[in-house]
Amino acid sequence: MKKKILSFNLIVDHKGEIIGIALKNCMNDWYIRSICCVTVDNASANNLTINYLNRGMGVWNGYTLFNREYLHMRCCAHILNLIVLDELKYVDALVRRFKVACKFVKSSPSRLVTFKKCAYYVGVCSKAMVTLDVVTWWNSTYIMLNIAEKYEHMFYCLEHVDAAIVTSLGGESGGCLDHDDWERSRDFCEVLEDLL
Repeated sequence: MKKKILSFNLIVDHKGEIIGIALKNCMNDWYIRSICCVTVDNASANNLTINYLNRGMGVWNGYTLFNREYLHMRCCAHILNLIVLDELKYVDALVRRFKVACKFVKSSPSRLVTFKKCAYYVGVCSKAMVTLDVVTWWNSTYIMLNIAEKYEHMFYCLEHVDAAIVTSLGGESGGCLDHDDWERSRDFCEVLEDLL
């Protein structure tokens, strides 16, 4: 199998027909007359896109393999993402606590300097920097928790060096990260790691 990017397009409107026209134009530019399938996520606009292509293939003297039966293929990665995001609701409080802690560290240059000093004091040698998750990408939650775990001792140190973190975490997430939070995070990362 080969993967090639044929075109980058600015889509000014996410209506299905507009996306379908962009795909048709790309196919015309590359003289593509037959397609097996189009893999897209589960957005409703994509159903209209596929319908547009389906109707238009005959008009454009094109054809699809397998009599259009497999023209619309749902993106497995997107389906997996939706499943994991649905399950993340059950650990939302845990993820929120870690997110608030990481956000605190990243919120100003002086806090970042304090963070790095604490990392040095406790002997953390990781080059990875704490990051925030993106709510629509489950793997970014894994990355955030996995990186934060490397700095567990540093976060304990930070609680004693910078009183603002105690105040900030107490108001937003119910307090500083405790031993149970770290244990649950490790267990949760193991589950997410199996999905990667």
